Amino acid sequence: MGLLGVILATLYLVTPAAVAATVGVKSARARSLRPAANFLITCASGLVIGASLATAFAVAVSGHLRVGQALVTAYLAVAALSLLKGLSWLLERGMLRLFGVTRRVEGLPVPRLYRTRFTAAFVLRALVLYAFGLPYVMAVAMVYRPKASPADDPARQLGFRRPTASTSTGGGSRRASPRRLN
Repeated sequence: MGLLGVILATLYLVTPAAVAATVGVKSARARSLRPAANFLITCASGLVIGASLATAFAVAVSGHLRVGQALVTAYLAVAALSLLKGLSWLLERGMLRLFGVTRRVEGLPVPRLYRTRFTAAFVLRALVLYAFGLPYVMAVAMVYRPKASPADDPARQLGFRRPTASTSTGGGSRRASPRRLN
């Protein structure tokens, strides 16, 4: 695994914990769970997506769902969702600053072309987010495969009976060898 792989693995491991710590500090300062609401929704969504993905893969390979793999997949989903939300936040701030719409308009009259610049900033943000976010999500979905325990013994799946015959190994010891079912 190259340097980029190590960086990405570290990013996936650290992101949910870092976001949880940041949200925890904000919630403690506000003495409310309101700052944590978005992250809790992200965690719930990641849990549902991860469990669904692990279940679908276990069903597809005719295997058993492993709870540990469902939780690992859920953690990966929370990390991916958190990274996408972070990218969305950065794009929102950057596009608003780029189009000069950094402060709210409190009173009337609204500055000239304010609504146009605001709309252009959000349309451009959405386009960039789709241009990078959609391929990212597709790549993560294609690369990651949760492990599923096989429903049957591999020897039985391949049509072998265990042990049905034994052979001599030369030194006087005997070894069992599988025989094919036909």
